[in-house]
Amino acid sequence: MAQIRPAPPELEDGGQATVDDLLEVNMGTPDHPRPTFISSHLDSEERDELIDLLRKSVDCFAWSYSEMPGLDPSIAAHKLAIAGDKKPVKQTPRNMRIEVEKAVNKEVKKLIDANFIREEQYPEWISSVVPVKKKNGDICICIDFRDLNKACPKDDFPLPTMEIMIDNTSTYEAFSFMDGYSGYNQIRMAPEDEKHTAFRTPMGVLLPSHAVRPQECRRDISTSNDSHIQRSAA
Repeated sequence: MAQIRPAPPELEDGGQATVDDLLEVNMGTPDHPRPTFISSHLDSEERDELIDLLRKSVDCFAWSYSEMPGLDPSIAAHKLAIAGDKKPVKQTPRNMRIEVEKAVNKEVKKLIDANFIREEQYPEWISSVVPVKKKNGDICICIDFRDLNKACPKDDFPLPTMEIMIDNTSTYEAFSFMDGYSGYNQIRMAPEDEKHTAFRTPMGVLLPSHAVRPQECRRDISTSNDSHIQRSAA
């Protein structure tokens, strides 16, 4: 008589792995590493083909701000539609612990050195930076653009439906989870709207030169090193 056995843990709710184990691949040199990650579940032929493809296309990726020249404003630029009856808002400074302030200053200095931001002497709008601790312990610097958002009409552009996106990937053996490296820094704000995006830091009031478009609530201005490629669940 057949006996009923307990289901293996991987079949229980919550027991399925949501990501593959990752294999680090250095796309640079030992002295100047450029790490990215691929699935460790690929067979040797798939792994070699993928690594070869990434190496051939290495000039398409960026590991630092200095490697992102940005798009010409004549091709694309962000614009604000601030209502004429809205008064400018200057948010009050936020107090930070010493270690958090050091992390914020370090990131701000990187953006200044890359010419992504510059000093603004007479701002009309001032938003505050909001340090947020990521899961890996790093400090992520965000900007609180909520007051500026309230002064602009709501964007009703429909977001993609998650169920449809998942269904569309189900027929493929592999797909990419590669993040865009600070992609929002690569499209500049229209010159006439740059002055509205000033933000206050411990180093002073600064203005994005390659300004981010104020999105709902906040926008991350930190670097991202989460680029990796995984096999799909199919």
